[in-house]
Amino acid sequence: MNRKLSKQLSVISYQLPVISYQLSVKELNFVLCSFQNLV
Repeated sequence: MNRKLSKQLSVISYQLPVISYQLSVKELNFVLCSFQNLV
């Protein structure tokens, strides 16, 4: 049980940076698109 939990935690901690990276890329794309629309 404890081992399973720690494995889950490691998976989550591994995925978090990936998720935050994808989110920041999405936001960057959104900002770039809106900036191009302004120009």
